[in-house]
Amino acid sequence: MGISRKKLQHLLELAGHKPGRRRSVVRDYGDRIEKLCRAHGVPAPEREYRFDERGYSPPRYDKKGRLKLRKWRFDCAWPDKKVAVECHGGIRGHHQRGRHVRVQGINADAEKSTAAQLQGWTVLTLTAEQIPESLFGATADKVVGMIKEALELKWT
Repeated sequence: MGISRKKLQHLLELAGHKPGRRRSVVRDYGDRIEKLCRAHGVPAPEREYRFDERGYSPPRYDKKGRLKLRKWRFDCAWPDKKVAVECHGGIRGHHQRGRHVRVQGINADAEKSTAAQLQGWTVLTLTAEQIPESLFGATADKVVGMIKEALELKWT
C-alpha cells in the first residue's frame, strides 16, 4: 500500500514545493551542477544533451522490424570536449526503488556508459550525495575539481 495523493501533496508543500509544479530529480541535480560550474568559472554545460543516435550498442527494432535509434541523453555535457556528467539519484533512503538500483536500470546505465566511452566520451558519474547543495565548500571544490580535470584532459 502506498501513500495517498493528498498526503503526498501535503508533504511536498511542507518541503517547499508549490502545487502543480513538476520537476524531475535529475533536472534539480543538473541545475546544481550548472550553478556550481558558473560559480567556479567553469564553462556551463549543455543540459540533457542527446548522443548515440547511431547506436554503438546492439541494435534494437520495433514490432515492425524498423531500427530504433537511441535517445540517450547526458544530464550535463560539454560536447566540444566530449565530457559529460551523469547524476544518479534514488539510490538510498526512501528512494531505494529508483531506476539506478534495479537490475534493468543498472544494465541500461552500463550500456549507455559503454557506448559513450566507445565514442570517446569521458563520463563522470555522481550520486545525489556527491552533488553539493552549497556552491562552496569541500564537496563543491571536489566536484568542480573533477569536472575541471576532465575538461583539461580533453584540451590537451
